Amino acid sequence: MPWRALSSLPVRTYRCGEGTVDVDDDGLVVGARHPAHPGLNAVLDDSVWWFGPDWRWGTGFLLTDAGSGRFVRPADVAFDETEVRVSYEPVPGLRLDVTRTFGEKWRERYVLRNTSTTTITIGSYAIATPIRDLYGPAAQVLREHCHAHVWTGGAESWLAAVRMDGTPPALALDLTEGELWAYSIAGRHQATSSNVRGVISLHATDHARAPHAFGGQPELRLTPGQELPLGWEIGWYDDIPAALAGHRATVSASALAAPVGTPITISTPDGPATKISTDDHQVSHVDVRHADGRQSRVAVLHHTPLEELVRRRVRTLLDHHRASERSGSRAAAFVPYDTERGLRVAHDLGWSDWSDARERIGMPQLLLEARTRGWCDNVAEVDQALLAYKEFCLEHIIKPDHRVSDGSTSSNTARLYNHPWLAQLFADLSATYGDPEDLTRAVGIIDSYYANGGEKFLAIGIAEAVLRAAHLCEESGRVKDALRLRDHLIGHARAVVALGADLPAHEVAYEQSMTAPLLSILEGAWRIEPSTSIRDAMRTVLPWLLAFAGAQPHVRLRNVPIRHWDGYWFGRSRLYGDTFPHYWSVLSGRALLDYPEDVELPDLSRARALTIAQDVLLANLVDFTADGHASCAFIFPSAVDDQPGYFADPLANDQDMGLALLLRPGMDGRTPLSHAEPS
Repeated sequence: MPWRALSSLPVRTYRCGEGTVDVDDDGLVVGARHPAHPGLNAVLDDSVWWFGPDWRWGTGFLLTDAGSGRFVRPADVAFDETEVRVSYEPVPGLRLDVTRTFGEKWRERYVLRNTSTTTITIGSYAIATPIRDLYGPAAQVLREHCHAHVWTGGAESWLAAVRMDGTPPALALDLTEGELWAYSIAGRHQATSSNVRGVISLHATDHARAPHAFGGQPELRLTPGQELPLGWEIGWYDDIPAALAGHRATVSASALAAPVGTPITISTPDGPATKISTDDHQVSHVDVRHADGRQSRVAVLHHTPLEELVRRRVRTLLDHHRASERSGSRAAAFVPYDTERGLRVAHDLGWSDWSDARERIGMPQLLLEARTRGWCDNVAEVDQALLAYKEFCLEHIIKPDHRVSDGSTSSNTARLYNHPWLAQLFADLSATYGDPEDLTRAVGIIDSYYANGGEKFLAIGIAEAVLRAAHLCEESGRVKDALRLRDHLIGHARAVVALGADLPAHEVAYEQSMTAPLLSILEGAWRIEPSTSIRDAMRTVLPWLLAFAGAQPHVRLRNVPIRHWDGYWFGRSRLYGDTFPHYWSVLSGRALLDYPEDVELPDLSRARALTIAQDVLLANLVDFTADGHASCAFIFPSAVDDQPGYFADPLANDQDMGLALLLRPGMDGRTPLSHAEPS
């Protein structure tokens, strides 16, 4: 459906620094704008077809043992030149008074008071803070939409809205009073689908829906006459890194991920340092207390050493992900596995993201990378599995014209995403087992990709596949093939440079896994034929990519790009909502590490780029368990459309692409983690 024009509403406009805030007749915020961003309203409004007044900024709901209710239309509202005051009675016996004050900063204070004669227990308390985080035509969203970065870690909580091209200023909310322990998402379902982040609500607690979320949710009890205040300050900030880390953040960690048994130190200026260590592969939530009595929380990962984790994952792939119940070569396919039920997905029944091809190609890719490093316990068994998988592909997946099918029972060969993955696999099979026909197949698949419109498509891994196949062709004397492949990539780079911000829509209209491949295509072309236009394009695109991630003190979040649809398409739960981390987040780390050393990074040091890349790469180890099993998606919010969240989907499906990318050499020949190999 098209987005409609903003309803004709009476609004009052207030100052927020150099920007403005629009408030409707009910005292709710409907606009937050800055003159540096013409056409951008940082908050959702009625111009978005699915958005409505019940979810405007400042609305919310309560779930209590005295009843439940929403606060939307106030019982009282008052306006003056710099302040708006609103009152609600969402539940009998509970009064909510809200004050919005404007000037150099926009300040909000929510005071919930028990007006009854009995103690009331609050199970969920949500305040809507809807940021315009929507995907659409790239040139439009880069100018007129925002990424929303959120952290609810107790006393040190914050929310930032960053224009999608990374251009300052950013709108940042910092908690100044009270504690926030969760955030949830609404408006995520089949109708809004993959291009909508949804409405973010900040929670003093979401215990009633997800008591386990974010390391545990408190039950809040208000005795008669007792008040519960929440307050925050909002402003526009040119220092986007500071905005993305919270202006008042003081809690720091020596690392957010470390091998098991390695202590991680959590410190704060007003209290003793805390050391956390464990011999278990797990995420630990660590609370620290501030001098004012409030608490904050961070989340860190202790992980199985990478080699051992890969060995266990290889064993699990061989034991549980091969479709051995099938007949013929289809028995060699790798398929999703339900870790809770102990069953393989027998057939995708038309659901392409559960097929026996597509992203499942990452499973044999991981086997090959593990074999290359010697990180598998039975090389002969891995060889048998890979060669059998090759026959499966030749019989069922790769067509005579080298187009790639979605799966063994699918007639769809139009999905360009599939081509680079199989091209990479067959190039690596050729290098491993010495069959020149495998390299011929890799070259044919790449030629097919470009013959079918690949220059106008930002396929994940295309630059890497081209460079790998071209290098192998050159080594084997196939000079003409190598030159043609490299010409493909140069032409691809020129085509995307010519597009500028008018990127073609893919399965999602605009996303991190378009922007990272875009940068990788430019990086690969630069290595073949440097040019001013490619250099300038790299320097333009890198801030777009960095804008997808924040700096939250949680291993699943810090520097991990936003993705918010994969749980629905790939998971058993079929639940939209933020997926942190997602294995394609590794693409951002790879693109940073592949950035040419002879091209200056815009507003970023090499050391900082390395830190960001390492955070992303190590965060993805959290989606694997110590015994070698995995989850395709962690649904991060405490709830999504009222369904409990903060859980690992039980389906192991497509996540092995990420682990393979941690092991595969980059454009400089080094493996990503070798830039700073963890001890």
